[in-house]
Amino acid sequence: MAKQREPLFAGREKIEADEDAKFVGRTASEPIASLRTRRHARVTGVIISLVQSVPSVSPSLTVEVSDGSGVLTVTWLGRRAISGVMAGRYIQVDGMVDAGDGRPVMFNPSYSLAVAQ
Repeated sequence: MAKQREPLFAGREKIEADEDAKFVGRTASEPIASLRTRRHARVTGVIISLVQSVPSVSPSLTVEVSDGSGVLTVTWLGRRAISGVMAGRYIQVDGMVDAGDGRPVMFNPSYSLAVAQ
């Protein structure tokens, strides 16, 4: 059987994940891959998606945060928007970790917007 070779060039997703991991490594944060439910955690990563609730239901804002090691779902209840919170922006969230559909979740964490350096 032929030995598979490593690709000569890294894909865009791999490069972005490596960049995110380098930035997060300079912060006082835990990797998303190591989060445990029912524990307090501080996570820093980039917002990769944002979903606002529709007007006919209770207000909520949900973002997915990636740090290169995994994805954390963050939901703020009672809000449809938060100034400065948008896809592509680095954010640090601080709160209790819960279990979602196969990935960690935080509800109503404190947050600060971060700038990549």
